[in-house]
Amino acid sequence: MPRKKSSRSGTEERRRAILAGALQCFDEYGIENTTIQDIQLVAKCSTGSLYHHFGSKEGIAACLFLETFKSMNAVILAELQRCNDARTGVHTVVTQVCQWVSDNTSAARFLLQSRDISLSPGMRAELKREYADIMQSYFSWFTPFVEDGSMKSLPLDTYVPLISGPVQEYARRWLARQVNRSPASLNSVFSDAAWNAVRGDG
Repeated sequence: MPRKKSSRSGTEERRRAILAGALQCFDEYGIENTTIQDIQLVAKCSTGSLYHHFGSKEGIAACLFLETFKSMNAVILAELQRCNDARTGVHTVVTQVCQWVSDNTSAARFLLQSRDISLSPGMRAELKREYADIMQSYFSWFTPFVEDGSMKSLPLDTYVPLISGPVQEYARRWLARQVNRSPASLNSVFSDAAWNAVRGDG
């Protein structure tokens, strides 16, 4: 006989289905115009299950934002750990951003164009912690290359905007259909620009 799914795995599947359904609705209708009923229909879940897991539409949006942010950076950091020099590392970060956006357009559109998501104090604190942890992972990897002169010594908060800021801004425009070429097709342009912005004399 096939094994029955545990209640925990079933609960997680429902939770994932709700997030996936919400992303589909947010991408099609926009966050403001999406209703709980829209999400319920797409996710094929009960209203009670939806409220049990997330509390509200805003709760779903906030959780989706946090999990999408973590997922994207997990992919980038995993590839970064394979690199052995600063230039390759910078190019890898930009390449992964370009590829992730091009491969995950709905999630990228939600992440990069959802600055107005209403976060509860608890979710805001969690996002702040996650952001700090993720940034520390990047800084820890790049620090030896700053110390040996391979990269410029700059104010800490400037590295992320210099390396990934331009491609993220272009991605926003591409996702809004303001430009035609995908970020992945322009990877070398943004990778070279990022490296030129932070490379040192070492």
